[in-house]
Amino acid sequence: MAAFETLDAPTPTAARRFAEVALHETTFHSATQNYAAQADAAQRAVHMAQLAGDTGVEAESWIQSGYALFYHESDPENAKERWENALQLAREARNRHLEAQILREMGVAFNNIGRIGEARNYIEQTLHIYADLGNLWGEGRARNILGMLALESYHLTEAIAHLEDGLRLCRLTGNRYDEAWSLRPLGMTLCHLGKYTTGDENLRKAYELFRQIEDPWGESATICTRGKFAHRAGKDAESLAYVEQALHLAEEIDAASIQAEGWIILGDLQSDKTRWADAADVYQKALAFCQASMWPHKTPSVQARLAYVALSRDKLTVAQTHIESVLRYLETYPEIPGSDDPMRVYLICYRVLHALGDPRAEAILAQGYRLLQGWAAEIKDKALRRTFLENVPENREIIAEYKQM
Repeated sequence: MAAFETLDAPTPTAARRFAEVALHETTFHSATQNYAAQADAAQRAVHMAQLAGDTGVEAESWIQSGYALFYHESDPENAKERWENALQLAREARNRHLEAQILREMGVAFNNIGRIGEARNYIEQTLHIYADLGNLWGEGRARNILGMLALESYHLTEAIAHLEDGLRLCRLTGNRYDEAWSLRPLGMTLCHLGKYTTGDENLRKAYELFRQIEDPWGESATICTRGKFAHRAGKDAESLAYVEQALHLAEEIDAASIQAEGWIILGDLQSDKTRWADAADVYQKALAFCQASMWPHKTPSVQARLAYVALSRDKLTVAQTHIESVLRYLETYPEIPGSDDPMRVYLICYRVLHALGDPRAEAILAQGYRLLQGWAAEIKDKALRRTFLENVPENREIIAEYKQM
């Protein structure tokens, strides 16, 4: 790469070629996990594209620079600045396809760190662009992402509407990859509503599709999800088998986030059997991942579980420390966006505070109950609303505790 240092004033043609080479380097360095080199190559690509006056290559270079900062340096604000540079160039060039691509990637990225409001804004813009362009493939993907965002905000009937639309469009365009990514969150949403059999059938279909299209990440994540909901449905042996399979595959492909999800489920299975030390060990591994990554929205769920385990082991100071961290989080994010078990968090907080004789116990239970009833009110179908409130264990238990308060 010495040519970049020795050629002070390349011709536009040469600069464009250098920019394209640097862009290829970003892909190579990302694949080999040399993220510092990826960021450096992206910046060189930006510089050379600017010298060439090629706004298209410059925009692509800013996108890659944003990826390096966001995913590998955990720097979302500077990544956002890079992506906004790319977005401006796309808009100036009236390249609406590129504009939609950038907005979609920003939405996915910020959803991954629990900034769901920002993510929704980006994806809604994406959807409007694809609809204007008549791009059914892009519209289907945007619908899927909006469905996942609604799911992570616990607006469950809204999630189903988006995901069913996304699934229809994916099948219409023959997009099997996105079809799998419609089926998985659709299955999850149905399980969150307490419809475990129907939900698991969608998860099974997603798993089969992921295997057919050879997507091991999707395959592992879906097995793990089936394990999570098998446990909630009271099928512990089935849950354990799924989770062990998911963890094995996740280790093979180095999917740390799936491993963390699997550890949480293992902890729940151990906790149910009062194997407190074993539960604490796997919860602690999951917590270490959450705190070391951009997964802050998952941390309260793990800390609540650790607080309950500590309480059960008469480690009251440890229990208090964990629960205080969760309560501080709830002050800012009472809906726990991105969590897949917010009522479990509230239930544990109440039980730990109540056991410690803390006067805040009733207030936190009431807060959780109001939140649950607000979500239930969005479900217009009475039978489905009843299923949501009665079939999901933590929802049922929150209601029972509140009535006894």
